[in-house]
Amino acid sequence: MTEWTNYETERVYTDFFEGAWTGETPETLRDYVLDTVIAQTKRGFGRDYALAFVGEVDWLQINLYLNERKSA
Repeated sequence: MTEWTNYETERVYTDFFEGAWTGETPETLRDYVLDTVIAQTKRGFGRDYALAFVGEVDWLQINLYLNERKSA
């Protein structure tokens, strides 16, 4: 089991990428999540809260884990 940097990183990995993504860059992963959050939320507190949560994610850790899992 991976020791995630923080809860936000673990939760975003689990909710968005577990078992589904490989070979992406950290920027591509971040952009996908940001686009999804913006598309599925209205302006205001909820979106701001979600974007702040996403802002704490360690995108490089998710990327490295996905690529490591791909080559295993």
